[in-house]
Amino acid sequence: MDKNRAAGILLHPASLPSKNCIGDLGPRAYQFVDFMQASGARLWQVLPLGPTGYGESPYDSPSAFAGNTHLISLDLLAEKGFLQESDLQRTPCLEGARIDYGNVRKWKLPLLEKAAESFLTSGGDEGYPAFCRENSWWLDDYAVFSRGTGKIENEKVLQYFFFSQWNALKEYANSRQIRIIGDIPIFVSLHSADFQANRHLFHTDKNGAPTVVAGVPPDYFSSTGQLWGNPLYDWKVHKKEGYSWWLRRIKHLSEMTDIIRIDHFRGFEAYWAVPAGAKTAETGKWLKAPGKDFFKKVRENFPDLKIMAEDLGVITDEVRDLRDTFNFPGMKVMQFGFEGGEDRKLDPSNVFLPFNYTSNSVVYSGTHDNNTTRGWYNNLPGWNRDLIRRYLARPDDDIVWDIIREGMQSCADFAVFPMQDLLDLGEEARMNLPSTVGGNWSWKMKPEDLNGFAGSRFREMAELYGRL
Repeated sequence: MDKNRAAGILLHPASLPSKNCIGDLGPRAYQFVDFMQASGARLWQVLPLGPTGYGESPYDSPSAFAGNTHLISLDLLAEKGFLQESDLQRTPCLEGARIDYGNVRKWKLPLLEKAAESFLTSGGDEGYPAFCRENSWWLDDYAVFSRGTGKIENEKVLQYFFFSQWNALKEYANSRQIRIIGDIPIFVSLHSADFQANRHLFHTDKNGAPTVVAGVPPDYFSSTGQLWGNPLYDWKVHKKEGYSWWLRRIKHLSEMTDIIRIDHFRGFEAYWAVPAGAKTAETGKWLKAPGKDFFKKVRENFPDLKIMAEDLGVITDEVRDLRDTFNFPGMKVMQFGFEGGEDRKLDPSNVFLPFNYTSNSVVYSGTHDNNTTRGWYNNLPGWNRDLIRRYLARPDDDIVWDIIREGMQSCADFAVFPMQDLLDLGEEARMNLPSTVGGNWSWKMKPEDLNGFAGSRFREMAELYGRL
C-alpha cells in the first residue's frame, strides 16, 4: 500500500437507493461516487461482488468469479433499448425501503431475462463474443452450474451486462480519484461452480464430499464459534499446481478493483477445520496453511498489487508475522477497543485502542459484521459509555461523529467508515449479525441520505487530518 493518508466509506452497491428493489450499478451509484468526491472520501470499500448464496450472503457465493446479476441496473438496460421504460414503471418496491429479495426474484429477475433475450435477438454487440472468449475459463462452468440445461446463454449475457456496468462505474470512480477496495472471501461455497468443477483442490472423500469444513472457534461474535460449512482447500494440491487457481482468482479481482481486502486473512497461516457433519464449530482443530510460500508467489506474479489483511479473530504471533512480512496493513476496529472488561476499565494493551495503532493499518468504526456505532453505543452499559466519553473528552450527544473524528485523526494511514455511521443510524441499519439467518444484508439507503450535510462534515475532518 502507499503511504498517503486517505479516508473512505464502506457501502455495498446493493445498499444504494433504488426503486428496483435492490441497489444497483446505475444512476444512484454514479451519484454516490459524486457524493464521495465532494466529501473528500478517496476509498470506496464494497463487499464481495459475486452472486449471493444462503441467506443472501455475499460471503457464500456460488462463484468466486461471477458477478452478482441482482446489481445490474435496469435503467441502463432500458437506455440501451433492451427493456422498455414501461417495464420499469410497474416496480413493486419503494426507493427508500429495505432490500426486498422476494421481489428481486419475482419482479427484477424476469426483467433481466427479458433484457438478455432482447440482447440475443438483436444480435448482441461487438464486445460480447470477446467477453465470452476471454472469460470462458470460469464463465462456461458457472453458466452450466447456475442454469443446468436451461437458457445457459442468457446467464452469459447477464454476466456481460454486470461486468460492462461495473467496469464503467469503476472507470468513473477512478477518474474522480476514488479507489475501490474489493473483498475476496478466503473460502468458496459448498454449493458453487468452483467446488463442483475443481473438487481435487479440496479435502474430499472418494465420493467427492467434504471431509472437513470451515469455521472459526468460539469468539467475540459466538460462544460456540461460527460453523461456515465451506469446503477446505487441499493446499498440497494447490502448491503442486503453482497456486494457479488462486492466482487466477486474485488477477480477476485485481482487474475489478484497485485494492484487495483478504477476508479471514488468518486462514492463510492456519485454518479451523471442523469435521463434516459437526453441529457446531467447537470440535474443530487448527491446520497449517502455506502462508509465506503462497504470498511469495502472489508477490512474484503481482508485484504492484495493493492488499489489505482482515486480521480479526484469533490472531497469533505467526499470523502477525505473516502480515508484517509482506507489509500488509491490518484492520483496527474501534468498537473492539472501546469495550471495557469485567474490571470496568479499558485495557491499555488492547490493539484496537487508537493510541496503540500503527501507521500501516486501516481504522474502522465498525465493519459490516458489527452493529452500527450508534446501535452499539446505545446497547452498552452506562459505565462503558462513561469510559468512552472520558476517553474522547466529549459528551454523548454527537458520539458517533466523535468516534469518526478519533479514527480520522489517528496515525492509521487509512480510515474507513460504514455509510450507516456517517448517517448516525441505529441498529435497525445493521448489515449483518454473524451466525444468524434472516434479515441480514438488506439495509438500503434512502434517496435523501445522499445529502451534503454528512459529506461536508466528513470532508472537513479529512482535510483537517491530512486525508485529502
